[in-house]
Amino acid sequence: MKLIELTVIYLAAGSPFVAHQVMSVRGRANRLATLARSTVAFVLWPFTIISFLVKKVKAIRDRRRRGANYVNKIEEAGERLTDALNEICESVESGRNSDELARSVIAARDRIEKYICLTLSVRETRFGSQPYKHETELFRVAGRTGEDAATAVRCLHRRNHARLIEHQARARMELLHTLAELREITARDREGHPSKSDETFQRDLSVMFLKLYGQALNLFSLAEDERATGVASRLLEAECARLRRMEREVSGSGEESSEVDESCKPHAHHLAFTGLSQTRT
Repeated sequence: MKLIELTVIYLAAGSPFVAHQVMSVRGRANRLATLARSTVAFVLWPFTIISFLVKKVKAIRDRRRRGANYVNKIEEAGERLTDALNEICESVESGRNSDELARSVIAARDRIEKYICLTLSVRETRFGSQPYKHETELFRVAGRTGEDAATAVRCLHRRNHARLIEHQARARMELLHTLAELREITARDREGHPSKSDETFQRDLSVMFLKLYGQALNLFSLAEDERATGVASRLLEAECARLRRMEREVSGSGEESSEVDESCKPHAHHLAFTGLSQTRT
């Protein structure tokens, strides 16, 4: 093969990179700069391939790292919410409804884990556009091939994603109902005990529930679950109002303690916006 033939083959192989370079330019770019980059990509296309592969690998690694960070943040938020639950359970060691409270705490732990698992699964199927292997295998065994099989696999993948969303919504409602029920149980347990020590305990318990609802709000914010975030915010606001009312009754005046505001603000303000900002960074 002559040198001229090798040169023609070499330059012909570089022509797709010129087209890619030109098509990737957006807006009104400098024509001279575009021409220079296209010429370099045309002549030195082997180095262009290497540069493209390096960028591709880096993008894949960054995407995996962001996904791992997201999973870690969700799991850590779930652990903090569970710790807040355990703190409440340990504080209410005795009472008429202590067994009911213990059962509700156990149910809440299970529902936290269920909600987190379903949330991560929904996110994985949402951003992982490719169907799973077992979904493809089902139609391969059935003997469907070609475009017909590809369409069927995509439909199955979307249906499975829709089912996951339904299960996540059910898990969300179960978890929110359990968190609200916990407060009702502790309120019933302390009815008819208006002692001074009980007033102090009720205040401490209210602060614990502020922490619980604040951690729940953080979890839902990280999960970008707007419905759950709204409900958790209302639970948090109701608990803040309860704590302020108790402070007014104890003090016997209409003034609110500054300590109450300090208990409400870290959870109501900071945690409400921490999750979404962390997710998008």
